[in-house]
Amino acid sequence: MDVKFSSHLVFIYYNRTEIGRDQILPGHMANGMRTEPAHLPFPLRENLSVDALRDRAMETGPKTFEVIRRMFDGTKVKEQPLQAAGAILSIVDIYTPEVFEKACDKALGQYHMPYCKTIYSHARSINSAKELTEFKESNQKFGIVRGADYYKKGMLTLNVRRRNAGRFHHGQAHP
Repeated sequence: MDVKFSSHLVFIYYNRTEIGRDQILPGHMANGMRTEPAHLPFPLRENLSVDALRDRAMETGPKTFEVIRRMFDGTKVKEQPLQAAGAILSIVDIYTPEVFEKACDKALGQYHMPYCKTIYSHARSINSAKELTEFKESNQKFGIVRGADYYKKGMLTLNVRRRNAGRFHHGQAHP
């Protein structure tokens, strides 16, 4: 990647092909940043609307929709919980919708209007329990088998002697 400056523009090149061009920020904007949406690999944030969030919650599941519905019903201004609802729905991108539904169900059993942190912690614990169960199920068919060299006569006692060599000095144990 190459960068070229002029008095007002910054040019960005990749393999000698220009991939971006930005204006240089004025001097009074020290450490300022500007990002053109066209330069991003994908949209980082969708435009949030009440209907879009409700539709996404409905697609995820009934418990998710109930959480989002309670958030919007509990406010006087309908746009107020947009960011909180978006944050809650972003957990679906981390965990599967099934795990997220279980987390919402558990959180709704505890609180009338659960916070994002509560739902996230439930989703994390449900997911780790699910992964542990899957690990145990997949490993029931297999076991650890040591080779013939391990059980060769004298090999086991040699390993024990090596391990204990640091613990004992002239027949007495270290404190």
